Amino acid sequence: MNTSTIKDALQRIDEVGTALSSLFIVNSEHKLMGTLTDGDIRRGLIKGMVLSDGVELIMQRSFKFVKDAQLKNYLVDLEEYRKRDIRFLPVVQEDGRILQILDLDIVQDILPLDAFLLAGGKGERLLPVTRDLPKPLIMVGDKPIIGHNVARMVRYGIKNIYISVNYLAEKIEAYFGDGDTYGANVKYVRENQPLGTIGSITLIDDELQDDVLVMNSDLLTNIDFTDFYRAYKKSGADMAVVVKPFYQDFPYAVVATDENNFVTGLQEKPRYTYYTNAGIYIVSRKLLTSLTKGVRLDATDFMEAVLKEGKKIYSYPIIKYWLDIGKPEDLKKALEDIKHLQI
Repeated sequence: MNTSTIKDALQRIDEVGTALSSLFIVNSEHKLMGTLTDGDIRRGLIKGMVLSDGVELIMQRSFKFVKDAQLKNYLVDLEEYRKRDIRFLPVVQEDGRILQILDLDIVQDILPLDAFLLAGGKGERLLPVTRDLPKPLIMVGDKPIIGHNVARMVRYGIKNIYISVNYLAEKIEAYFGDGDTYGANVKYVRENQPLGTIGSITLIDDELQDDVLVMNSDLLTNIDFTDFYRAYKKSGADMAVVVKPFYQDFPYAVVATDENNFVTGLQEKPRYTYYTNAGIYIVSRKLLTSLTKGVRLDATDFMEAVLKEGKKIYSYPIIKYWLDIGKPEDLKKALEDIKHLQI
């Protein structure tokens, strides 16, 4: 049983200040027993408790928590807890041992995804900036480009992140290390030769989750990963690709004709919508297991092969901010946009 006193709790609250609105009480086996706030302490002292009394006398034994298995199986809607003004949500194992505390002001979701970031390119169009610095490490605001992507993934509960590296790989590895500073578990895939946007994922030896988020590391975006994931699962597809809409306004009236050149209709100055590949995918692990290890494969060729096999690919039009930082003018725009964005 926990032997902490009310005085111990007050000292702990003083240490963390206003950053934590609740203390979580565990026993000697780290099993969650209750919660305690400074309000609980005040009410206890008013009732006659003294500082040497044990916290178990005033702690709340009825509290909200979620089980780790529920999170892993995506059975928890964190938004429901936010609606109830719950900020800190403990995660426990089946036996009640506490694993972590989710700060719902920071963590948007816990998606059952592993992630694969492509960071092996030379970024030649951004020379001389990329002569001694890999493009993913170019600073945009307070973080490098790839740092924004990793931080966003972690915010959506995606912790296992693999980074494919080649050009100046050691600098990317030195920056992230094991990913602990970002709250992630980062591992690296080293390409001895370029393997394309999908081929290098075959070098991962670990058992991946059922679905994998694949993303170019040189994108600046505030995509809602939860909405993307839910749309993919709802579609029943084997793969999903984020697409960026582009619009082309035609300055003249367009005349439609039949095979005999008779006019069938007119459209005055139409706008045409086209969709381009935005470099963000969710891929079923089952599709990845069929790939040959170490063979070059680009995402476009992979998608064509998937379609030829009769599999389904869902297209997800992105309506939020997205920028591919490929050219000097793109970088200039990113440096200006980041001042006004919440990435």
